[in-house]
Amino acid sequence: MLTFLLKDLVLYISERNDGDFRQTQHIREFLQAQPAIGEENFHLLHLQLENKQQSIVLTNSELFSKQTTQIFVGDAILTNYKKGERETNQTLISMVVGDCFPLIFFDQKSKNIAMIHAGWEPLDLGILDRVWQQMTSLWGVKTKNIWAFLGPGIRAQSYCVASEPRQSQRPEWQQFIKKISFSQKAKGQQQNLDKGQQPNRAKDLHPNEEKEVWQIDLPGFIKDFLTRKGLPQEQLFDSQLDTYQLPDQFFSHRRSQEQLAKGEKPLAQANDGRFLVACQLSLPISASKNFLLT
Repeated sequence: MLTFLLKDLVLYISERNDGDFRQTQHIREFLQAQPAIGEENFHLLHLQLENKQQSIVLTNSELFSKQTTQIFVGDAILTNYKKGERETNQTLISMVVGDCFPLIFFDQKSKNIAMIHAGWEPLDLGILDRVWQQMTSLWGVKTKNIWAFLGPGIRAQSYCVASEPRQSQRPEWQQFIKKISFSQKAKGQQQNLDKGQQPNRAKDLHPNEEKEVWQIDLPGFIKDFLTRKGLPQEQLFDSQLDTYQLPDQFFSHRRSQEQLAKGEKPLAQANDGRFLVACQLSLPISASKNFLLT
């Protein structure tokens, strides 16, 4: 499990050897076994994703419920603690993703948290703008107090599709959707290989066909949105992890689908898992890999 510290917020991200987290029961069992969590009867608020733009603002009754696990359905979840209400060390917020990006906002002043499923569909439907408006309205937050974390996901060099995406002609998306040749994609994969990352398949680096594909840059779209909102660059921390290019470390739904299309069903099934993202305030860190971001 990877552990990141963002100011007073601790973030946990599972790796492939931690298992597949599509079953909610597995989530709690895994977290309970982690020394870093600290509380056996912690309060877990879990977000089940639906690929829309629904955001859940947690009420006081939900935040202070005696239930040990609560499940919500949407693509973003926000706390709304008032001054003095936050019960540090008892509440975890979580979701499970594949190649889509977990994006987390933390207001250092109010200690409120927003966790967003920053995938292709929610981003297209405006989930970022929706959550940003809710944060600024509910928390009375100033941009100088917001810190953001962009977790693992499928990066531009790996996210290529055969058909032109419907968003390609929209002004806000145009610079983040490009038509490239297979040789350009292979060059990007080779650059990753030079950095020590593993290619999806060796033969993908030298394709026989010279055809074009559409490349989608979701991190670029997210960072551009945050820049336009005035978030200082130094307050956005990017994990730089590409789920597609790291088969030993992460599952990848897109890698799985490509393998399935090639008739590699057992390999595809083995790759089509989900990883867990969870966060909580101010706990001692004792996980095997720690990354201090502050």
